[in-house]
Amino acid sequence: MRSRKLGIAFLKGVRMFGQNNISGSGLRAILREIESKHSNNVKFLGIYGVHSDIVVFKKQGVHYATIGQWIETGIKQKFGLEIPVTTRSLQTIKKVVERFKER
Repeated sequence: MRSRKLGIAFLKGVRMFGQNNISGSGLRAILREIESKHSNNVKFLGIYGVHSDIVVFKKQGVHYATIGQWIETGIKQKFGLEIPVTTRSLQTIKKVVERFKER
């Protein structure tokens, strides 16, 4: 079995200025649904951020962007909101931080 890679999904505009209100429990429900449909591909580890707008996951056999699309679709279906989701590998995030941390 291949190892799972860590990724981060950033949900843009969630709970900003009283708009796009998605509860943490609502988002967790969406993530559980995705996980149950794609259990071989993704495992969600947690939701973070003041606005619950950062999702950490492990993935295998699927591109990071696909997981973002699954989250976008789940939010649209459950809440009727179009929330853009950007995904990145933890490795990419670490490289960016490392490059700019001394500035």
